[in-house]
Amino acid sequence: MRRQLVPIMLMILDASIVAITPFIALFIRYEGTVSTSNLDMILRNLPLIILLWVAPFHLFKLYHRLWRYASVNELIAIMVAVTLGSVLFYASFFLLGDSMPRSVYLLIWFLNIAFVGGSRMFVRVLKHAQNVNRNTHSRVLIVGADDAGAVLARSLMEKSTDKKLIGFIDDDAEKHGRRLFGVPVLGGIDQLKNWLEQLKINEVLVASSSLDTVMLDSISESCVQANCQLKLTGGFMSPEGAATLKQSRIGFSPQRVCVVGLGYIGLPTASLLATRDFVVHGVDISQHCVDVINAGEVPFYEPELDLMLKAATSSGRLTASTKPVPADVFILCVPTPFKENHKPNLEFIQAAIESIAPYVTAGNLIVLESTSPIGTTELAGKWLKQQRPDLTVPIREIYEKVQLREEPEVFLAHCPERVLPGQILRELVENDRIIGGVNRRSAEVARIFYSQFVKGKILLTDSRTAEMSKLTENAFRDVNIAFANELSLICDKHDINVWELIDLANHHPRVSILQPGPGVGGHCIAVDPWFIVDSAPAEARLIRTAREVNDARPDYVVNQVFDKAACFKQPVIACLGLSFKAGIDDLRESPAVKIVKKLAQRAVGRILVVEPYTSELPEELSGISAVEESALSEALNLANIVVLLVNHPVFSYIDKDLLKGKVVFDTRGLWR
Repeated sequence: MRRQLVPIMLMILDASIVAITPFIALFIRYEGTVSTSNLDMILRNLPLIILLWVAPFHLFKLYHRLWRYASVNELIAIMVAVTLGSVLFYASFFLLGDSMPRSVYLLIWFLNIAFVGGSRMFVRVLKHAQNVNRNTHSRVLIVGADDAGAVLARSLMEKSTDKKLIGFIDDDAEKHGRRLFGVPVLGGIDQLKNWLEQLKINEVLVASSSLDTVMLDSISESCVQANCQLKLTGGFMSPEGAATLKQSRIGFSPQRVCVVGLGYIGLPTASLLATRDFVVHGVDISQHCVDVINAGEVPFYEPELDLMLKAATSSGRLTASTKPVPADVFILCVPTPFKENHKPNLEFIQAAIESIAPYVTAGNLIVLESTSPIGTTELAGKWLKQQRPDLTVPIREIYEKVQLREEPEVFLAHCPERVLPGQILRELVENDRIIGGVNRRSAEVARIFYSQFVKGKILLTDSRTAEMSKLTENAFRDVNIAFANELSLICDKHDINVWELIDLANHHPRVSILQPGPGVGGHCIAVDPWFIVDSAPAEARLIRTAREVNDARPDYVVNQVFDKAACFKQPVIACLGLSFKAGIDDLRESPAVKIVKKLAQRAVGRILVVEPYTSELPEELSGISAVEESALSEALNLANIVVLLVNHPVFSYIDKDLLKGKVVFDTRGLWR
């Protein structure tokens, strides 16, 4: 019944406004004296007018959720409408006086109703349209069903907002089950986590001023685990979000960042942080790389990175050298290759830890972003402890709620990069991030740091799970690609177009096969699955097999080309593309480079290499006499055999007539 009180009061108010409008006009027109005939006509028609006003408009308003409370804009609109109605009545009385027909009275009254109702309807519909355009509402719980909670709830409901109040949380058992402003008091703080997950809450607002630090910790912990925002209102400081609540208690407010490793991940990360008001120092073992970066130039291709780097260096917030400096946060973005026997090579991580050790102080955060084998983050802590026995380095603990210790320590976490080359700057901000702390405190501190520039979700776990999650993501893709490559072998045997086959199969709603190719390259998919195999060789049989299938793919392409080259006396082979994927200049673990090198080793003929994203051949090919860098037009003109190895966009525009009479190997299905 409480929900209907406000609409009923508004109904009475509107009816009174409509009824009193002509009286106001009459008194103004006749300066306080009104004829009996005018008053009789008004009084006779008054019940009809009020009935016509109440019936259609307020019954709709009473039972429709669109009508809740009168906003300020709505009341202003009603005042304007009443003014227009009064002016209309005044003008009519002035012109017609006592002889004004009843039909004119009714017409003006109906116009007055239209003014008032239409103005209110216009404001409400406009407000509703604005809310619809926002697409989503932030689902809110308020902690505290006392006066402060009521004030906050009223504010949420009366203002134009994208927040939707779902309920209240209060430890007073007598309030449980009651409704306040039409929403229930759900239960106590001990049940908060369950309600957050069950009701899919996005935001928790703390309105109670009677909560102690233990309760605040419990609320914060529940919000962190449910990945929803926490905001504190009156009676507390004004931090926003659960991470900031932890910041206020832990005392971690990073300003200086040292990024070790200025490669494909480190340099974009450093540039981004520098444009977000951090003071950033980049470290790289290559003096040439350092000089190029300090000059505001990018040593590799990544869209829009050049503009961001120039902005960062010109502002003085990003500098680079070959040695670290003191900082609040140390981010390690160094390579993690494997050795010849597919054993992980952690020398770069160990060297990075040893380089920053003299500069680390209590309270610093060290984040390993490099994709790493399971247990590497813990191992980094051991290396740091060996270098700095005076520091309190966190040790692994069971990942559950623990009491935050107050003594200083070094925070250690793993936050694997999950970006796509060519879209790194966007994905550094928008992608969800997994943060694994060696202990819970480290994960919370790392969350504080990343929440300052990451828009995606921040998911907390332990360091081993975070390490395994990145390896799992890449192993999953590797297995799927191996499946596609194996299908390609089977289709070649049975003279079936594998591209058409996969396209048809993917029309099944639960099938999503990736595309085959000349192999798998890059610093992630071609490397990371071996870390899983190394950690559990007996169990990782499928992952190992997928790696072997994909690693064998370059040899299969080489054999096909070699067989066709035997048909020519002096074969000229155009190899289009060297990078490991389209649209970039990254050659790490590239199957295209391996194919060109193997073709040259088998003396198959003259090899013309076309790579639009690099200006020269890589070192492992530059010393081979049979391999030449070439322009696309020249290569297509001279070649007997054309091998498409990378689906760079420029290759999709090649005129098919230029390929007539040539042997074509389209390993990417670009020309199918």
